[in-house]
Amino acid sequence: MAESIYHELLDSAGQVGAVEAFEVIDNRCIDEAATLLEQIKPILNSLERLPLRQCVVPVRFQKDFFDHHMNDLQQLRKLSWALQFAANVSAYSGEYKETARYGMILLDLANAVRRGGLMVDYLIAVAFAGCAVERLRVVREHFPDDVRRELIAAVARYDIDKEPFNEIAERDALWETETDYYEANHTELSDDYLLDPASEIPIEDQRIAIETVKEFSNWPQHDRQIAYAHADFRTSAMARLLAVDLAVRCWKSDNGRYPKTLAALAPKVMSDVPCDPFTGTNFIYRCDDNSFALYSAGPDGIDRGGNFASLSKLYCEGYDLSLDCGDYEMDTPDEPHARASLIGRLWTRMKLSLVRPQA
Repeated sequence: MAESIYHELLDSAGQVGAVEAFEVIDNRCIDEAATLLEQIKPILNSLERLPLRQCVVPVRFQKDFFDHHMNDLQQLRKLSWALQFAANVSAYSGEYKETARYGMILLDLANAVRRGGLMVDYLIAVAFAGCAVERLRVVREHFPDDVRRELIAAVARYDIDKEPFNEIAERDALWETETDYYEANHTELSDDYLLDPASEIPIEDQRIAIETVKEFSNWPQHDRQIAYAHADFRTSAMARLLAVDLAVRCWKSDNGRYPKTLAALAPKVMSDVPCDPFTGTNFIYRCDDNSFALYSAGPDGIDRGGNFASLSKLYCEGYDLSLDCGDYEMDTPDEPHARASLIGRLWTRMKLSLVRPQA
């Protein structure tokens, strides 16, 4: 039953059209996008009827599993793109309840493709959850109270259902051992293959990014797993920040003012106030009559007084993490975030699409 749900997800993904072509929804494409959304709505609506909380990745402890599974993950990414596309079209059209609905499905999908899987499934799941939070946080001011409460519950469900990272890491290590799988046996990708001449980023900067990725590949497994775990912390922090932000707004709607402390939110608005995964303590919160500030201390665990930057800079000391970190991205090619973005794309190509174990 649990594995059959996974295969139903793959079937659904196979029916989705080329939604990735709609990177930006605006007046020039909204009519075409709305037409495509109507076509794929039955597919996306069917996901709500699947018991995603029971889904388990059907891992086989055989060497040829990886090749086949990589193709499955590419299909599932199409399903994530479709949900993001649907959320974007709904938000542009002012249908915010629909935006929330697609975001909640994507959060459940993140756990569905993570549970029982390997490290590659974990990375995909973290990306799915991050995309869900991003789609929801940009329109959070528009949600009515009933939708806010649904989203608060959805984030709590996401937290509860999420398979712990250490269990996935242990399974992945066991899979490598039992299948005689080693990173050293993978096909080496040349720098020339990874370089992108069409990119706005200079070739020399691309070479630096490639070396960064390769250096990371050579880190001891323990160190790499710490880096992977931090990606989970960041996504969890963003999801929890979203839930607490919505709860604060609900409180103001009910009481005509912002709560003085986050403790006031439980149990009336949320059953428990989630902690900052980076510190294990409360998120940082301040308010006055007209506004509030809410953020995480970030990876270094130090409150920098609300000094925010893009996600690409988060792991540099001196920055806090806010829900609006995505708004701090800049389009200047020589900015550090541009290189960080390229690093992410290269890592995806090296680890999620092109790397294959030898037979």
